[in-house]
Amino acid sequence: PKTKKEPPVVKPSGPVSRPEPSREIRNIIKMYQSRPAPEPQPVVPVRRVSKPFIKKNDPKNEALAKLGMMNLPSPKSVSSFLLGHLKSPAERASSNSIKEKQLPLLAIFSQQMTPPPATPPPPPPLPSPLLEPGNQDAQESPGNNSALRVADDDGIKTQLYKLTSSVNFSYVNPTWKMFLRKEVFYPKENFSHPYCLNLLCEQIVRDTFSDSCFRISKDEKRKMKDLLMEFRVFNGVQSIQDDGIKKRIVLAARDNWANYFSRLFPVHSENGSDVQILGVSHWGLRLLKVVKAAGYHPEHLKILRSYSFADVLSVELKGSNAVEFSLKTEQLFLLSSKAPSIKAMVELFIEMLRQDTNYVIALRSYITDDKSLLSFEKGDLIELLPMEGVEPGWLFGSTGGCCGIFPTSLVQLAAA
Repeated sequence: PKTKKEPPVVKPSGPVSRPEPSREIRNIIKMYQSRPAPEPQPVVPVRRVSKPFIKKNDPKNEALAKLGMMNLPSPKSVSSFLLGHLKSPAERASSNSIKEKQLPLLAIFSQQMTPPPATPPPPPPLPSPLLEPGNQDAQESPGNNSALRVADDDGIKTQLYKLTSSVNFSYVNPTWKMFLRKEVFYPKENFSHPYCLNLLCEQIVRDTFSDSCFRISKDEKRKMKDLLMEFRVFNGVQSIQDDGIKKRIVLAARDNWANYFSRLFPVHSENGSDVQILGVSHWGLRLLKVVKAAGYHPEHLKILRSYSFADVLSVELKGSNAVEFSLKTEQLFLLSSKAPSIKAMVELFIEMLRQDTNYVIALRSYITDDKSLLSFEKGDLIELLPMEGVEPGWLFGSTGGCCGIFPTSLVQLAAA
């Protein structure tokens, strides 16, 4: 069947007539046309910060400087040159005083400000993280006989400088690494800050899986690895989000690792003892010896004797290379080139432990038949108890299940 074709549409040839707008649309158009013109905004010119004029160096000198054949001084801007001459005398005096204060800091970094040599020497081997700046750790000496060798730290002084905005130093692509280590804990030290916890955990985890830290025994490493597995620490400290877990790791290392958080001093005894090292920590004193064992790192520390700070009655220097400890039951005499440092550190820790203590230690024995008085032996730890009406020169306390008063001249505050 044939499809029917629609008839063509005839369009008018004249102009298309538009419908007239309604009254509402006319009112809208009038309102739009009668609106006020926008206020012209002032044009703010953009000022470019002028750069200080810097004198360009001679191309020949630049080429020689790159080859290391001459010292090229750093260019100084004209503005800085003019400012130096326009300063008042008071400002110049203050600037000179600042420079004088910065002289120790500039002396430390003077090597960094010297130009590099033409042929740089090969970088030195990276220092082991086990050797602290104080050189208190031990090194394995060459040869068959393993002896403790501690580097000398005489002449090395450190000082904490306050942050200032006047002098700043930085390193670009250094060939060395710097390890920050926690060597010892002070008695009653608080380390709850998140930054401190993170640094301590980084150090503990790194040394746990390292074979070069001879301060930690195999058994101590095994127990710490089990604890880290329990906390699911596989990829480092970054995977630990809870600060409580980090604190448990630090406490486990501080309380269970005998020699890890200790300052090691080289010592020896005159009576033929095998002691080689004196370890001073927040817990007390340990006499140590370096012994060999099977494994990749054959040396480790063996504990010969241990003393708590409560066992120490006094510390005295015997010359410049000897120190004597008066203990509860014996006298300990040690020879060491670090004798003054040993005495200073032990006395500092004992003084910190004596703060806010409720215990005293007997310097001499006191035996009496009077039941109102307290009898004790030399070295006994006596707990102080509150009592009203005690006469001056006497204290009230208890030890061994007995209570009574006793003379203050026979005791001293205990580091407990």
